[in-house]
Amino acid sequence: MADLPVARLRLYKPAFYSTGVDCFGPFQVKLGRRSEKRWGIIYKCLTTRAVHLDLLHSMDSDSFLMSLRRFIARRGSPAKLYSDQGTNFKGGEKELSEWFNNMTSDLKRVLAKQKIDFHFNPPAAPHFGGTWEREIKSVKMALYTVIGVQPVSEEVLHTVLLEVEAILTR
Repeated sequence: MADLPVARLRLYKPAFYSTGVDCFGPFQVKLGRRSEKRWGIIYKCLTTRAVHLDLLHSMDSDSFLMSLRRFIARRGSPAKLYSDQGTNFKGGEKELSEWFNNMTSDLKRVLAKQKIDFHFNPPAAPHFGGTWEREIKSVKMALYTVIGVQPVSEEVLHTVLLEVEAILTR
């Protein structure tokens, strides 16, 4: 058996220092008489196995960046972020690097230690993200057990995601 990747062996670093991220869904959400799609996003600490779940309104890079902002506000900034080659993740990384490059040199020097290093899995290799893909299976199974396949309100979906997160991090 091969050795574990270095990202999973960062024992003396804070939680979510090395984080895997992926999206799952869609889920049908009722808004009045119409229904819309929402997606879940999972952030998984590769060392401690802690999980953070959030809700995306669409699968674009802006929704991913807003979710990343909420994640950082709650859990702290990850040093390394691992994901597949989704267009929302690639676009988010591109926007963040453009913003960083357009800053003044003084601001760059101050924020350099908070810069996130993105790592993308090779194309057509979902087994590289096996640690968070397995967790997505558990989350989906719990969600479908609780809410089923019928459309629910966005508040119900968000509350159930928080409950599942609490159960998974015990």
